[in-house]
Amino acid sequence: MRAKGLLPWSSRLAIFCLWAGTARAQDSAISGTATPRLRATALADGPSTAFTLDGKLDEPEWSAADSIVNLVTIEPEEGGVPAGQTIVKVLVTRSDIIVGLVCHDTNPGGIVSFSKARDVDLESEDHVLIVLDPFQDGRSGYVFAVNPGGARFDGLVSEQGEEVNSDWDAVWEARSWRDSSGWSVEIRIPIKSLSFKRGLTEWGFNVQRRVQRLLEVSGIRAPRYGPRLAPRRIAGI
Repeated sequence: MRAKGLLPWSSRLAIFCLWAGTARAQDSAISGTATPRLRATALADGPSTAFTLDGKLDEPEWSAADSIVNLVTIEPEEGGVPAGQTIVKVLVTRSDIIVGLVCHDTNPGGIVSFSKARDVDLESEDHVLIVLDPFQDGRSGYVFAVNPGGARFDGLVSEQGEEVNSDWDAVWEARSWRDSSGWSVEIRIPIKSLSFKRGLTEWGFNVQRRVQRLLEVSGIRAPRYGPRLAPRRIAGI
């Protein structure tokens, strides 16, 4: 997986209620800034039998969650409108971060997905990739990627955000789902699998989607200079 630019251009994931188990708003912290933000929705009682990790995003919690829908193209042109909409949502509990992505595709039969093994390079097939920067330093963090078949890749960002060490393996889960509108995935990452700076109210966060047949890559924001992808910041975990 290509790693350059995973961190420098960041959005924000609000994490202020990650361990409190409540979803209090911080509108003053979310509005009035040029840095894009996503407020994660807290699940008060943690994962339950009612929440099934199946890739469908059909639980009521997903419907109520804040979302990002305006990804922009990075390749083949920068700053354009992607061929298919991508919806990104984040839920949190006292123990887990749960990321849900819906990848609309007008030609679901053209989706390219063939890898099955762990930590294979997904660059030649459709996939989504998320980046977490829990230190908000723009130089280190974690990468998690999944293809439409459920194959997973994870890595540790190092070397000032320029490299990903795929030898790092965390305990996490992902389930994908395909239907007539495209594909979707749910990713559950235990907080204990991550190191992070305590006291932060926001983490760096970014998303990238690749549509292989179009050679199209899109992300939360397209950098004007330097590397092609970096995290945004999520508000509200």
